[in-house]
This record gives sequence, C-alpha cells and structure tokens, in this order.
Amino acid sequence: MKRITCFTSNLTGGGAEHQLTILSNLLAEKGYDVTIVTYNNIPDHYVLDKRIKRILLNVDGKNNIIKQLIISKFFFTHKTDCIISYRSVPNFILLLPLFITRKPKIIVSERNTTIVPSFREIINYNILYNRADHVVPNSHTQAKYLKGLNKKWKDRITTITNYTDVEEYSVKPVPKSTEVIKIGVFARLFPQKNYERFCFMLSKLKTFSDRQFCVYWYGDKKEGEFIKGSIHIHQLIEEYHIADVFKVKEAVSNVADYMNQFHAMCLPSLYEGFSNSISEYICCGKAVLCSDVSDNHIMVHDGVNGFLFAPTDVNSMCDAFCKFFQLTQNQIIEMGINSRQIAETLFDKDNFINSYVRLIED
Repeated sequence: MKRITCFTSNLTGGGAEHQLTILSNLLAEKGYDVTIVTYNNIPDHYVLDKRIKRILLNVDGKNNIIKQLIISKFFFTHKTDCIISYRSVPNFILLLPLFITRKPKIIVSERNTTIVPSFREIINYNILYNRADHVVPNSHTQAKYLKGLNKKWKDRITTITNYTDVEEYSVKPVPKSTEVIKIGVFARLFPQKNYERFCFMLSKLKTFSDRQFCVYWYGDKKEGEFIKGSIHIHQLIEEYHIADVFKVKEAVSNVADYMNQFHAMCLPSLYEGFSNSISEYICCGKAVLCSDVSDNHIMVHDGVNGFLFAPTDVNSMCDAFCKFFQLTQNQIIEMGINSRQIAETLFDKDNFINSYVRLIED
C-alpha cells in the first residue's frame, strides 16, 4: 500500500487536529503506511492507531526562517507517496519547498472559512496552491470562496466535510430538572470562538431573563499559545461579574462523557469551517445554540434542533438563549431527537474515508 504522510502543526485539542487523527486512523485501518509529522512540541490530545509512525520536528525556540529550513529539509528527503496537510499555515510551510517539485502528490485541506485572508493565505491562494494536486475545504462555504478565487481550481477542489462517529458519540439524556438550565461549550479560548463578546452577552442575559442558568466552557489550557486566552477570559468574568453563571473548565478530549449534564450545547464562533464541536453535539442528541456562520445551518436548523444567532450581535445572541429558556422539558427533548436524526443523515464513515482514498489513488 502507498505511504501517506499527514502534516500539521500539532495534535493538541481542536477540530482540525481531531479530524486529522480520525483520518490517519482510518487510513491505517485501510492498510496504508501512515506517518504523522508535526512541528510544535505540544503533547498529543488524541489517541493514534499503533500502526501509525509519529514524527515531531524539533523547531521550538527557532525563528521562522530556521524553522522553515528544518521542515523543508525534512520533506526534501522524506520518502512518501502522498502528503495530506491540514490548515493554512502548515500548507504554506509544506508547499514553499515543494513548489517546484512534481512528486509527491499533495493534498491540502482548508479547515476554516476565510473572512480576511492572512499574508500566508494570500500567497497560498495566488501561488502555492497551484502546486497542490487537490484542495479539500471542509465546508461548502469555503469551497465556494476558493472556486471564486480561481476558476482553474474547479476540478481540483473537493469538499469533504468532517466525520463524527455516531456510535462513539451516542445520545446523551437531558437533565431531569430544569430549575437551572445548564449549557455546555467545547471550544478553545481563541478570538475566533468569540468568547469576549459571549461574556458580555451573558452579563446582559442575566438582566434580560429571570430564568436560572449556567454556562460551562471547556477549553482552558495554561500552556503555549493558549495562555493568553486563559488569562483574558478570567479577566472578563471578573469585569462583567458573571462568575455565578459562567464556569471555565480545562479542555477535555472525551467530550461525549460530559454532555449528559447539559440541556443544550453552544458554539458562538465568529467563523467556522464544518464545526467538529457541533457535529459532536448533534450526534449526542443535544439541542444547539450557535452562530449562523459557514455550514452551521446544515447541522442546526433554526427552531428545529436549536437556535441560530448573529455572532456579532449581542441582542441576537440573547434572543436565542431566551427562546431556549422558554421551552418545556419535552420540547428540549424533541430538539435533541431532531439533532440525532440530522447527524445520522450527515455522517457516514465509508463516504468520508473513501472520498480521501479516491484523491490518493486517482
């Protein structure tokens, strides 16, 4: 079988990292010789198949030029048949040295919806992606954006949305008591996740609604790139006096084990690709309150299995929460049933892995 190398910055907690882990494990199950290469020295958050080779490139403490040289040297000498790279920065780092080569086959995956392209993304879209054999956005929204940039890419762009195992993420019951409505969030503390505006919204919601509620945000990490968000969110909790309705918890990998304590789940992001968190929420049969961005509406149908809101409009966010607070226990349960039904129509393991196999083997 062919040698497949999967490349990204790290395998810490996050949707892209989780999906690359799932893909790598499924490729190994198919019999491919899989290697995962990363360059940030952060502990892995997810469990890899024992057949997968794991390589960490030691670039910590190096400036960007030295980092690029180390990674470039590795890929110049690394023997593989196909490289699958996730996220725009790793895509840039990978394609820069391999731009003038014909082999190996390169599949780059876009994991977010582009709002304003960064410098690296501009270089990717105008130059480097011309080297990629396939460009795989994980959302229909990003696919439309990419096709609008370059009509020549039409035949090289393939949308492959995230896969979530509906057996692993099974239905979780709703708490029997609605005296205090409990809402869960599983997301990293990055600006993209809109936590600052969300904190302000909660301070307003306390005055808008007489319903008792509490939000639990799992995603706190006190290391590396996560430290800034961790410090900031605790400052916001104090500033807005919301410690009684907002609890920040450490990031967890086994999110399904925590969902039975919540009446609903939330994701207030400013932008997404095809959200891994929402995928897991609906598989577990949970009502969802989330921002109406990217492909979120495919998984969350407003008024059917949750409520959508504008992530930049605090009043819109409050309205969505207030609508949910007005539901009866039976209506909350019905929304959860609808979520599970939507998940079962969306997520198919064979379709997911075979979509990548077709690109690898074409």
